[in-house]
Amino acid sequence: MYVCKGYAAQSADTPLAPFSFERRDPGPTDVQIDILYCGVCHSDIHTARSEWGPSMYPVVPGHEIVGRVAAVGREVRKFKPGDLAGVGCLVDSCRRCPSCREGLEQYCENGFTGTYGTPDLKLPGKPTFGGYSKSIVVEEAFVLRIPENLPLAGVAPLDPVRWMSALDGRPFRVEETLFTAVTPDAARQRLLAALPPDAVEVEYKTQQDYVRDASTGGKILDWLQQQLASRMPQPAR
Repeated sequence: MYVCKGYAAQSADTPLAPFSFERRDPGPTDVQIDILYCGVCHSDIHTARSEWGPSMYPVVPGHEIVGRVAAVGREVRKFKPGDLAGVGCLVDSCRRCPSCREGLEQYCENGFTGTYGTPDLKLPGKPTFGGYSKSIVVEEAFVLRIPENLPLAGVAPLDPVRWMSALDGRPFRVEETLFTAVTPDAARQRLLAALPPDAVEVEYKTQQDYVRDASTGGKILDWLQQQLASRMPQPAR
């Protein structure tokens, strides 16, 4: 265990304030990240204020994390010290249920572990603590690689732009590439250039548009229907 410094809300009606707590030392499959930037999401505020049901206090928010790898466990293969890395809103799941085996850990049938504010299965009796802190330790499977040529301050405050791969005999995938509302055009183009050559960008003008579309399938279903229709055999004339 090591001492980490961050900012926490101690109750629903107290402001964020400096807070020291313990992080676990990296295990065999863990990645320890020194946090450089963390975005601020509305969910951080709602959780700190216990507006989405009872919160586990103290709350150290933050699930839009970018930093550099400080240490890795002996079984880690995808990261090494010095690499740029990111962490989203999940840090673990059972990885055994049908949803997890399909890569849908957010639907883990045994309950996923959120980046903050959920029971920490590695430290029983304590909540997980998020990115409003100096560092974080996360299972390799839930750590994202960040390209070196991206502006890190623009990578952390995440604003989704969805893209979808083509259906040419390959599994259909929906992914999210993340931008801020103020990401410079040049940086945005570098981010887009990192996508697969067959990617199709679906962009949202406002966060409200994205949230509404994400809940209904909207543009994604429209695009999928178009792709399927274009591949359907046409009736003979």
